Amino acid sequence: MKILQVLFVLLVSLNTVSFSNTLDSGLVAFYPFNGNALDESGNGNHGINNGATLSSDRFGSSNRAFYFNRNYIEIPNSPSLQSPRTSMSLAFWINISQWDQSNAGFMAKSNSNTIGQYGSVASTGPNYMQFDIGGSYVRINRYFALNTWYFLCLRWDGAEAKLYLNESVYDSVPYTGTVAPDNFPLTLGKHSPGGVRYLIGKLDDVRIYNRALHDSEIEQLFYEGNLDVRVVPQGFYDPLTQRARMKDTVRVYLREPYFPYTVVDSSKALIDSVLLEGSFRTLVAPGSYYIVVKHRNSIETWSSAPVYIEATAMSYDFTLFAAQAYGNNLVLNGNNYCIYGGDVNQDGIVDASDGSMTDNDANNFVTGYAQTDLTGDKFVDGSDNTIADNNASMFVSVITPLSYQPPCNLTCARFFTWSGFTWCVMTSDGTKCYPGPNYFSSSFDNVFVDSAGDLHMRITRRNGKFYCAELFTTQTVGYGTYTFYIASRVNNLDRNTVLGLFTWNDKNCVTNANSEVDIEFTLWGDANDPDVINYSIQPTNAGQETDRFTKWPMSFNGNNTIHFMNWTPSLVTWSSYEGHSNPPPPGNLISSWSFDDNNLPKIKEECNSNPIVIPSPESNTHLSLNLWLDRGRYPSDDMEVEVVIRSIEFTAMGQQ
Repeated sequence: MKILQVLFVLLVSLNTVSFSNTLDSGLVAFYPFNGNALDESGNGNHGINNGATLSSDRFGSSNRAFYFNRNYIEIPNSPSLQSPRTSMSLAFWINISQWDQSNAGFMAKSNSNTIGQYGSVASTGPNYMQFDIGGSYVRINRYFALNTWYFLCLRWDGAEAKLYLNESVYDSVPYTGTVAPDNFPLTLGKHSPGGVRYLIGKLDDVRIYNRALHDSEIEQLFYEGNLDVRVVPQGFYDPLTQRARMKDTVRVYLREPYFPYTVVDSSKALIDSVLLEGSFRTLVAPGSYYIVVKHRNSIETWSSAPVYIEATAMSYDFTLFAAQAYGNNLVLNGNNYCIYGGDVNQDGIVDASDGSMTDNDANNFVTGYAQTDLTGDKFVDGSDNTIADNNASMFVSVITPLSYQPPCNLTCARFFTWSGFTWCVMTSDGTKCYPGPNYFSSSFDNVFVDSAGDLHMRITRRNGKFYCAELFTTQTVGYGTYTFYIASRVNNLDRNTVLGLFTWNDKNCVTNANSEVDIEFTLWGDANDPDVINYSIQPTNAGQETDRFTKWPMSFNGNNTIHFMNWTPSLVTWSSYEGHSNPPPPGNLISSWSFDDNNLPKIKEECNSNPIVIPSPESNTHLSLNLWLDRGRYPSDDMEVEVVIRSIEFTAMGQQ
C-alpha cells in the first residue's frame, strides 16, 4: 500500500471536526507490507521474515505486498495477539499462484499439532475456506481461482462466523463459545495444524481485530484505494538537486466535497525526499473528495477541486502548477511548486509570531528535528527566518472552499452606462470580501469613465488599506462572442494583481462557479511565472466547483490588446491579439485556446476534476469585470494599480 502526501488547508469559520477512524478500534495487528513486515497498528507486533519476498500489490505498486513460496513471516506471541477471545475479525487480500498439495495456508496462531486461537487456510480438494477459532474450526465451501486477487474477511461475533468475499457476505455458519488464549506465535503464509500448509502466492493488508467488524467497516476495507501524491514543503526543496533535504511526515485528510466539508478519512504519510511522492491508503466509498494535507510547519492546503477516489491506483501532483492547490496556494521553487512554509504555530497564517519563534531558535542555535526548521537541514538559522518573514509580509494563509461561503457583504452601490451596458459597481462596505479577500470600493477613484469614453478600474490606497474594483452588467448575457479592447500593459501588472473579464451568475458571494467563462491576467503572486493569460471555464457539476483552464505567456509592444471569448453549447474558444484591429491580423496573435464538450486533452490544459461540461447560460448570468489582489496580498511594490478598457462588445449567438 502507499501513503499520500498532500497539503491540508485550515477550515475558516468551521467548527473543528474530530475524526476518529473506527477501523482503528480493536485493531490487534495490521500489516500493510509497505516494504517491510512491520505492524502498523501501534501494538508492536512486528514480523520476522523467513524468506518471503516483496512484490507488487493489487494496484501494481512495487514492494507493497509479500510473495510467499513455502516460506513465511513469524510474529512472536504477545498479550495483544492473545486478546481476540469472545469475538474477532481477520481481514486480508490474497492472490494464490498455485496450490501447495491442494492447500493455501494464509495464517495461523498455532503449532504443528494443535489448532490454535485463530487462523485461516483454503483448500481445493475439496473446495473450502477454513476459519480456525479457539482450537476448533468452521468451514465454508468456496473455490478460489489462481492468479486472482480476493478480499477475505472472516468475522466471528461469538455466535456466528461469516465469510465476506470482496464487499459482501458469501456464507455463514453458527459457532458459539469463547476462545482460550495460547502462547503460540502468529505465522503469515503458513498454516501448520495437522501438517504444514504454505501459501504460494501473495498476501497483503492483513488486519486482525479482537472484535467483530460491522458490515460498513468491512465494505470500507474492500474499497481501500491507493492514492499517490507528490508534494514538498517550500524550504525543504533544493532546486539544485531537485530533491527534498529530508523525508518528513504529513497528515492527510479526505473531506466531503460539499459544505461543511466533513473529514471522512485521515492518515499519516511520509514524503520521499527523491520522488517527492508518497502513498495514502483511502478507506472511503468511491466518490469525489477534497485532498487535504497538513505538514508540521507549512500552510495547510487543499486540492483545487474534489478528486474522484476509488479502489484503484490514483495519483495527484501538487508540484506541477500553482492551480493544483485550492486558490493557487502554492509557491514556485525552482521547477516545482511547493506548499508554503512558515506556519510554525499551525494557526493557519504566517505572521510575526511565526517569525519570532524561528528567530528565537536561530539565536539559540537550535538543531535537530525542530518545528522551526523550515528548510529541513536540521539547523535553525537565518534561512528559516527568511522564509517565515517573507511569507508573513505577503500575508500567506490557508485558502479553503469555506473561504467562499456567505456572507461576503458585496453589494451594488451605484450604476452607470458604458459601452452599451448599464453597470453596477460593487462595494464591500468596509469589510473584506472574496475574491481575495479584499476591500472593494464603489468610489469614483476606483471605477470611472473618462472624457474619451474609456473605463478606468483602479486598486487604490486609502488610510493604509488597498481597495479593489468589481462591476457587472444589469443586463443578462449568454451564448455569443465577447470582445474586450484593453488599453493597458496587462502583461506588466504587479504579480499580486488579477484582472478578470468573465461571465457569472452570482453577484453576492462566490458560492458556486456557475456559468463562468473567463479571461484573467495574473501571475498569481509568482514573479517567475511566465504565463500571464488564463483562459478558464467553470460550470457547477453536482454542487461542486469544477474547472478547465490553460495559461499562456504574454509578450507584446505598446498598450493595446484585443481579446475574444466565443461561447457556444458545444465549443468555447478564446484568443488574444496585439493591437485593436478587428478583425485582427493573424500575425498579431498572442495566444488562443479552445474547449469542447468531449473534454479532449489540449496543450497546456490543466484538468482538475471530472466529469465536466460546457456551462449553459442561466437567467441571471451577467458580464463581470474585476481588478483585485490575489489572496488579499498588497502589491509587491506597494503602489496603486490602474487598468484602462476602451470598450466591450457582445454579439449574441445567431446575431453574428
